[in-house]
Amino acid sequence: QTCALPISALERLRILRNLSAHSVSFDHSKSPVRDHVAELRRHITGRRSYQWTKAAYFADEPLQPIEEMQCLMLTLCVLLEVIRGKVRPTPGNKKALTISTK
Repeated sequence: QTCALPISALERLRILRNLSAHSVSFDHSKSPVRDHVAELRRHITGRRSYQWTKAAYFADEPLQPIEEMQCLMLTLCVLLEVIRGKVRPTPGNKKALTISTK
C-alpha cells in the first residue's frame, strides 16, 4: 500500500497557477488590474527571491506581461511556503477558538 505524501502549499499554488495560466484572462493594462500589478511589482521585484525565481524559471530574456505575472506569483508562493515552514502551530486560545467556530 502506497502512502500519498501531502502536497505542500507551494505545490498546490503551482498547480493552480499552471491550470489557470492559459484560461484566466484579464487586461493587465487597465485599472484596477494595472494598479494591482504595479503594487505587486513595487514590493516584489527588488527582492533577491524574485531575481532568483526569474533566473531559475524564466531565463534572461525580457518577460512578457503574463510571464512577469507568473514570476511575481511564483515568488509570492515561495515566500509564503518559507513562512509556513517557519511558523510553529500553537494549540490556540480555547475561548477564541470557540468564538471563531460560531
